[in-house]
Amino acid sequence: GKCARDRAALAASVTATLVWRAAGAGIHVDAIETSADGDIDLRGCLGLDRNARPGLTHIRVVVAIDAEASDADLDALVDAAKEFSPIVDMIARGTPITISRESVR
Repeated sequence: GKCARDRAALAASVTATLVWRAAGAGIHVDAIETSADGDIDLRGCLGLDRNARPGLTHIRVVVAIDAEASDADLDALVDAAKEFSPIVDMIARGTPITISRESVR
């Protein structure tokens, strides 16, 4: 579903940001595995409860990094992903969205 694609985009953005930042720091990464999951109240997205939010209410991202680096360096990479990932930015800081209709006839 859509939420699964959103979480996949988030995980991909975090992973790419980690790889870029690691390369910039001279850290060789052997493997990264990133997962994202979240909580949603389906009553909101189905329009069954106006008080329920229609989107994810909490998102968790977990990153397993196989690299020859200290824990402090790996933690700094994760912090950089929080700060520089475009998808994290869009979700966490909110991005104005314009939705319009285009005539097809």
